[in-house]
Amino acid sequence: MLSQNYSFIQLRRAENFKTSNDLEKNFQLNVASNKIKLNNSTLSLLISNNPRYEGYYLNLNLRQRFLKGNFKCLSIGSFIDLTFPVTFLGSNVGVLKSIAEGNNLICQDLKSSKNPLIIFNNELFKRNDNSAIKQVLENLNFYINNNTFNGLNNLNPSLSETGLNITNNFPPLTLKDLNNFSLLYFINITSNNIANLKKITELNLLNYNFKLKSTNNLILDQNYKLNHNYTLMDGLNFSNYLHLPTSVFYENEETFVNTEGFIKRTTKLISRKHTRNNWQIIRKLFKQLKKNFVSLELKNNNLIFFNSNKIVSFKNYINFNYYATQNLTNLNFYLSIKTTPIVFTNKLAFKPASNKLKNSKLKYWLDDFFTGGKDEYSQNSLILTNCSKILRSETTNFF
Repeated sequence: MLSQNYSFIQLRRAENFKTSNDLEKNFQLNVASNKIKLNNSTLSLLISNNPRYEGYYLNLNLRQRFLKGNFKCLSIGSFIDLTFPVTFLGSNVGVLKSIAEGNNLICQDLKSSKNPLIIFNNELFKRNDNSAIKQVLENLNFYINNNTFNGLNNLNPSLSETGLNITNNFPPLTLKDLNNFSLLYFINITSNNIANLKKITELNLLNYNFKLKSTNNLILDQNYKLNHNYTLMDGLNFSNYLHLPTSVFYENEETFVNTEGFIKRTTKLISRKHTRNNWQIIRKLFKQLKKNFVSLELKNNNLIFFNSNKIVSFKNYINFNYYATQNLTNLNFYLSIKTTPIVFTNKLAFKPASNKLKNSKLKYWLDDFFTGGKDEYSQNSLILTNCSKILRSETTNFF
């Protein structure tokens, strides 16, 4: 909302993530979570994911479908225990390529199956050859379903990933963005587990030429931290650094869209006096800026201005700017129960561009599910640390 009002604000993702969010079918589960359509399927292909941890509800549905009989589950990725029998095909991109070309022994099962499902992880879009992998998956789904059934399903392990894709398509952060800026605002960013920020930090340590060490730049860090001496992107010297403490997930009452498309609401469990929600901090910050800079009020003096094609975004804008409330959840009365994906069965006969596919291992589901997350409190939790130790002791090929 703020970036569409003010042209000098640029929104970027910390991770190198590129996908198309024009249709809901590209970034959420389509039919894999629907029990009626799942019962009509006889095969599922899991690609680089672990539904037992990333989507427990999906894993329960797959287990129930397997127990009913006449259902086979194939997996390309790590050797993991999904609580029901799974046939593992390998962990290399070459396996997926051979299946799409029809040179794999499993192709006969895919062709003879009824309404096969392809469930992949959105971590694949962080690869450099993500466009090529997406094209391979679309072609595979087209030939095994005869263009009559959309079996592609994107499983998001992150809680807010689907909601971000519904909101907008945010380009990734690059070195070009860091060459000309006066204010760098980090929101919910933990650089310890983000490869893109690690790369930028390494380039800076090698004296790469960009202006992140400038004394005129202001760095605002809006994250929850147990140790306030810790700074983002270790190895970078921040001259003007300011930490704005924010509340954690268990202290907020928020609305989010899960990977199945259902709109959920969280309940506040604990509270602290010295922390605020993310949107409350941003709202108060720009309220103070409007008092000091008259130019920020030019578009809002006599005319409500907001450039958006979605009525939902416009209503969020009105609530964010003009309604005094403690949280935005109570104002989301216009939200539906679930987002329904739109599927176009007839494909345009345009020749696709040639993409190079890198023959490497697929992105594994997670380095460590319990302590390898992107939040701050998982790494400092005694319970999650003990769960991680148990999982490492029971798993022989933990990557």
